[in-house]
Amino acid sequence: MRFIKLALISAVVFFVIIFIISSLIPAHVRISRAVNIRGPQKDIAGLVSDLQSWHDWNEMIKGIPENRVWYQDGQLISDSLKLTATLATPDTVRTVWQNNSGKEIAGVFTFRQAGEVTIVQWYFDFHQRWYPWEKFASINFDKQWGPLMERSLGNLKKSVERVQ
Repeated sequence: MRFIKLALISAVVFFVIIFIISSLIPAHVRISRAVNIRGPQKDIAGLVSDLQSWHDWNEMIKGIPENRVWYQDGQLISDSLKLTATLATPDTVRTVWQNNSGKEIAGVFTFRQAGEVTIVQWYFDFHQRWYPWEKFASINFDKQWGPLMERSLGNLKKSVERVQ
């Protein structure tokens, strides 16, 4: 009986410690990357707002076989992802990424013209619940998403500057 009581108290104390540590991790995480592209802002914004062109430059979409992707009403739909363009202006393209479990992630592109160069910033906003496992998982988001974003923006830069 004493061993069971010790195990139960230890488990509760361990959970409380983990919960306290996880409460120090922010619930909102933003992963951001930017690139300078030589070209007009409106052309780049037009390319980004066209979800059908994403298969050519976006590394996150390239992993999905083209025959498994459907486009309808400003959406890109596959077995594992639903991507919706919610706003497309010359300055901003807003998207919502939804996975199979229904979790939504906001993805935003902003465009700023600076002479002959357009500064393209792409960021994702992740909102985590209070669950410790979600907050600890968010620590790795930059390592998971960042390299894909960098390669995608590099591909976008090459495709725009090749046309110029």
